Amino acid sequence: MYSATIDRAELASALSAFKGLVRKSYAPIVECVLFDAKGSSIEIIGTDLDRWLSRTVPADGTKSGVFAIQYERLARFVQSGESADIALELKEGRAVFRMGRSRAEIPTLNAEDFPKPTRLERPQGFCVARDELKRILDFCGDAVDQNDARAFLRGIHFNGEQAPAYAIATDAISLAITPLVLASGHFDAGGLTIPTTALSLSFSACPEEQIDIAFTQERVEFIWRGGFIVSKLVEGAYPPAWRKTLAKPPRVARCLREALQNVASRARLTAEAETLGMVFNGSLKVRAYKGGAEPDLEDEIDCELDGEAYSTGLSPRRLENALRSIEGADLEIGIGIVHDPLHFSAPASNN
Repeated sequence: MYSATIDRAELASALSAFKGLVRKSYAPIVECVLFDAKGSSIEIIGTDLDRWLSRTVPADGTKSGVFAIQYERLARFVQSGESADIALELKEGRAVFRMGRSRAEIPTLNAEDFPKPTRLERPQGFCVARDELKRILDFCGDAVDQNDARAFLRGIHFNGEQAPAYAIATDAISLAITPLVLASGHFDAGGLTIPTTALSLSFSACPEEQIDIAFTQERVEFIWRGGFIVSKLVEGAYPPAWRKTLAKPPRVARCLREALQNVASRARLTAEAETLGMVFNGSLKVRAYKGGAEPDLEDEIDCELDGEAYSTGLSPRRLENALRSIEGADLEIGIGIVHDPLHFSAPASNN
């Protein structure tokens, strides 16, 4: 019979990482986390059948034991207490948790029924800083559409065909592209598209400063000391349109980022504009339209233009999102031919 003493804060921290991953399901076993206890440690595993998360907590235990237990009941009990330690005792068909004067007796399920993760064999890999992963999620977030039926629009594409490697995201209208900064190792694979949910989970669940990322053609694994995440990759080829953004556009306009950002904000908040008309010709004239043929707001800012005059229209909200992602005071706007997208970047930057 297995018994152990677990630090309540350690267990609470580990269980909180599974929030949003383990949820209501048609299969009761998927609503559970798996406890794999081995004397001085307990590995906790949870899944939504697309992603698997593992966290390990230290324990002062005897023998070993493996069981599945309902996640929500256990998490509520652990979070409700203030005691420093939790005593765990595994009995026939149930796990008994004691915390000070509080006690919870929770039924266990057969560990053999729990869908366990398949760890990668001979994967390729590299290492990134946790802060770099957060930067990529923030930068690409506005160009990811989590509600689209096309799976590739719900992921971030990593491509290492050329140096530097890039992280790319699109919702089929906006596109975000930023260099991938590695902490160690190298990434020269043709490309892999990782679900944004897996990237977000790895950032929130990893307590370390760096994360190792290993991958095969079908799966990706995020690894750190005391835990890992296994996720399926998005299947199929990623749209190649992002490659055009790396080519030099025929026209480039230069202005101050803050000036254009203020114009976009005024157009959206003051005029409640749905469309911005932009005319590049010596200066940048911006006209905000709420729905009529005449502009509801007009602004003009200083702008240098290399090339012929050009006019276009776009969404003020999307313009704000793009400008918010760009760092630096100066802004370069790459202008292609008619119907080509506008490319917003900071000078000497690959973002």
